Amino acid sequence: MLLGGLKPIRSRLCLDIFTIAALGYATFTKPTHVFSLFHVSLNSLILVLACLLTLITAGLTKRWTISFFLLPIITLQIVREFLEQSCCNEVVNETLIMNTTIVCTACTSTFTSIILFLIKIVSVSLIVVSVILSILFPAVEISQPKGKYNVGIIDLHLPVIFDEEKIKRHELDIHHPGDNEDSIINGNVNANGSVSVKLLYPTHENTEHNVPYFNTDTAKLVCEALMAVAPRPLNKLQWILHTWQLSKIKSKRNAKPIAVLMEKEEDKNGDDDDATANEEKKIPYKEHGSKIPIVLFSHGLTGNTSIYSYQGMNLASNGYFVVLLDHSDGSAIGMKKRNGTFLHYDSSIGDFSKESATKYVRARRKQADHRATELLAATFALRTLNASNVIIPELEKVGVSFADKLDLHNIMIGGHSFGAATALTVAARRPDLFKGVIAHDPALDWMTDDARKILFCEKRFVGSMSKKRAEEKA
Repeated sequence: MLLGGLKPIRSRLCLDIFTIAALGYATFTKPTHVFSLFHVSLNSLILVLACLLTLITAGLTKRWTISFFLLPIITLQIVREFLEQSCCNEVVNETLIMNTTIVCTACTSTFTSIILFLIKIVSVSLIVVSVILSILFPAVEISQPKGKYNVGIIDLHLPVIFDEEKIKRHELDIHHPGDNEDSIINGNVNANGSVSVKLLYPTHENTEHNVPYFNTDTAKLVCEALMAVAPRPLNKLQWILHTWQLSKIKSKRNAKPIAVLMEKEEDKNGDDDDATANEEKKIPYKEHGSKIPIVLFSHGLTGNTSIYSYQGMNLASNGYFVVLLDHSDGSAIGMKKRNGTFLHYDSSIGDFSKESATKYVRARRKQADHRATELLAATFALRTLNASNVIIPELEKVGVSFADKLDLHNIMIGGHSFGAATALTVAARRPDLFKGVIAHDPALDWMTDDARKILFCEKRFVGSMSKKRAEEKA
């Protein structure tokens, strides 16, 4: 077990150990020719096999801590075999021939001996560096959450209504939809926009088979985007984080929600009181006539839904329906839009800090306003997920429904850093919608002016805008 609940992927660890062991074997043993006709040694065969296994299972860069060292080590071993064979052809004190195996045991060339010694030193050094880097950049899986449920996961673009003014004027209500929301409830899920979300929820389906930590279609782009915001010269080495593409999480894509499974179990068990009692101990929702509570979570700067999936999985494993959002304001490290294009992180705002701290903060607060609108739109869109007469193509395609399973009266909102500032802004604007706020390390200075005025005392509010403007804004 590594730090933070991470552990190595067993299959990947075994392949890594085999590859490094093969490199060590080829370096420290004399070549043994198994096919004398073709001059192919056992060392070469082992090296080729190790190379193929690594490249086939991880490509060139996903396990670069090993693959980048394979070519130079193989090259050195080819040179070594050539020198030793040439030396043996010139001066041989003892040659043993048995079947097709040839072993050369002596070489008198001092120069050649020095070259062979240097080849071994360089090879050993490369192997040691490869081992160290493989430890520093392991291929890991996130351990199983400690809650009592398994976790289902779905990525989709949730249809929403973007109407900032109505939201601020409290004209939209999650329990009593307005005209625009009625159009969604009646089946028009196109609305006037969508938000990219990752849904994590409790399930009893088996999660023994891990799923990728990052979505496979955007994993490489996200890893490279993360390196692009690193300091120079590291930002040029975009392949460093490609190992993350191998990371896994304990969940099941498109699993049936827990309430659906419970109904099936009740039908299956019939009048068997003992079996039904056992199922009720596992699934507490309908035995008390309640539904699944909800948590909406906003990511921090340069974050996305995948990066915060561990937090969401722990909540889901304890019985919560978790909605992780990918914000489209350019604060996410990268996200896939509904049209299939990839939205990159907007690094231009960071340049404002070089011009003026005030200009930079204003830009962040403008982003926070957009993020808050998205988060509130997603909150109202929960009615769409919970409605029994709405068809969402992405859910219908995988046969999953959350109709009448979500507790719209029990919603929490949370976030980390910029996401926490977003959550506090949303809660300040619509406190009627949420039971509570989870603000992890909030970037308070990036909250919008109206939210700061509501939540902070006047002294704390000074500096964000003049008192006169604050009164006008209110």
